[in-house]
Amino acid sequence: MVGFAAARALPAGWGGGWWLVLATAGLGLAVAGTFSGDRGTVGPVSDRPRKDGAGGAGSEDRSETGPTRKRAVRAPGIWMPRVCWGAGVAVAVAAAACGYFQLRENRLRVWERLPAREAELVLEVERVFPRVPGRVTTAGLARITAAPGVVAETVGQRVYFSVRVPEGITLLASARVRASGVLAPLPRSAAAGFDGYLADAGVAFKFNRARWLALEREANAYRRFCAAGAQRFERALGAGLEDRPVLRSIHVAMLLGSRAELSEEQRELFMNSGTMHLFAISGLHIAVIWVTLSQLLLVLRVPRVATVAVGLPALFLYVEITGGAPSAERAWLMIAFVLAGQTLRWSRNPIAGIAGSALVMLWWEPWQLFQVGFQMSYAVVAALLLYGLPLEERWQRRWRPWADLPAAERGWWRRGLRWLGGEGISGAALAVAATLVSLPMTVATFGLMTPGAFLVNLVCIPASSLAIIAGMGSILAGLAGLEAVSSFFNHASALTIAAMEGGLTWSMRVPGMHWPAQFRAEALGAAVLVGLLVGLLVGYGWRWKPRVGALWLPVLGVALALAVLVRHGARPAAEAGAPGNLPAARAAAIAPAP
Repeated sequence: MVGFAAARALPAGWGGGWWLVLATAGLGLAVAGTFSGDRGTVGPVSDRPRKDGAGGAGSEDRSETGPTRKRAVRAPGIWMPRVCWGAGVAVAVAAAACGYFQLRENRLRVWERLPAREAELVLEVERVFPRVPGRVTTAGLARITAAPGVVAETVGQRVYFSVRVPEGITLLASARVRASGVLAPLPRSAAAGFDGYLADAGVAFKFNRARWLALEREANAYRRFCAAGAQRFERALGAGLEDRPVLRSIHVAMLLGSRAELSEEQRELFMNSGTMHLFAISGLHIAVIWVTLSQLLLVLRVPRVATVAVGLPALFLYVEITGGAPSAERAWLMIAFVLAGQTLRWSRNPIAGIAGSALVMLWWEPWQLFQVGFQMSYAVVAALLLYGLPLEERWQRRWRPWADLPAAERGWWRRGLRWLGGEGISGAALAVAATLVSLPMTVATFGLMTPGAFLVNLVCIPASSLAIIAGMGSILAGLAGLEAVSSFFNHASALTIAAMEGGLTWSMRVPGMHWPAQFRAEALGAAVLVGLLVGLLVGYGWRWKPRVGALWLPVLGVALALAVLVRHGARPAAEAGAPGNLPAARAAAIAPAP
């Protein structure tokens, strides 16, 4: 990660093949440290002097307290091999990462100084953004596959395009389009806003005012199948809700991740309440759907290995049908690595699986590291594993009502209260861990302080989980042709959504639920996040020692950072007339629009 960040900060192409030389030198230093690591050891020596008064280890070393522990005496400078090994590995990995990032970027430094020019290009579509109401153009991301001689070096580069698609043609990923428009370079370090979102996605050019010329190649059969599946999903989710367009839009947006279905008022409500994450196919959706699917297969007595072998491809197909959003792909990859490690008995530690998924994701798409979604996804999951689970375990040990009463004599209401208390403690502990990450990142990304999101999400996450389960039931019934059953599930989900929306509307009237806020410097947000993650790693390594109240240190640290490093009540820079474009950054984070 440090190597990717360094390569992004340096000028394009800087270093070239010297990164390979530096990586080789680091590897050699690590090998030298490895093979010289055992030199300098003299041998075990007793901590206590012998009875004859001499120090060192004798054949008999007895005392009133019994045999003493031996320690090894090392010659001066024995720490050097370890330093060489650590420094060599760090240099080799960082240099290899820098070289790999520049190899994948394949960008010329002079591009940023080129003027915008008209060009005829052939684009292979990678992703199509949802259609924005009121706009006649279709926008998305693509790769340049053919270009005239003047800009021939741009072939293979990722480009943002905006083109008016002819009637009767649905533009899908993998299709190839010939168009003529204005090709303009995009700075590598674009300012906050939609250009910043594109730069973080690895986009090198913008292709605007494009005129459609021809469809060079239709989308492949797989993409057409996914598009047809998305239409069937939407029809199933809307069955029986035709007379309730507001609830239908929220229901479809929650299950398909289509934020374009939401009105401006709904977007503002969910953003200010800190619940906008419910409308992106992410970890919550993937986890809820996986648990539901695995429990269904468990009821059918399907073996564990077969459940993973069948469930993961089915879950990936759902991700692809809903648009293959990066957040959904990240969540699927996390679950796939954790389940594969547990099923194949590679590792039962979920932290190893999460780290493995992050490495694979960055190998496949290095630019993910600079996207807010990637940072928030892995930071929240890391906080849940490193802090949330230990906090839950600590609280659960203290929640032991009627512990002296035998279980058979507690009665149903005592057992019910005990269960409800345990579930509430579990949800509160995980919410505290997630809030530690989401609060500073919400300030840095959206310019909002949302302390009320902690209490709101305690209610909305279980409620939305029920809505997601009902929505999956509706989709399965719709695929089976059972429209009446699909309508029943939709009304159950709509009832939950209506209650959730009403509660959010009421809660936003409470003073102090949210207010505008900004970090005093742009880099402070990243610094707080890095410091928090380092602190969580150290605390987890120390097993969160209770004697020093270690579990409260992250909470106090984040509270102190938000109190000192944040300007509360400050309007976004663009609204105040200063340079910057934070409102555009909000819009880009919610739903990228051309």
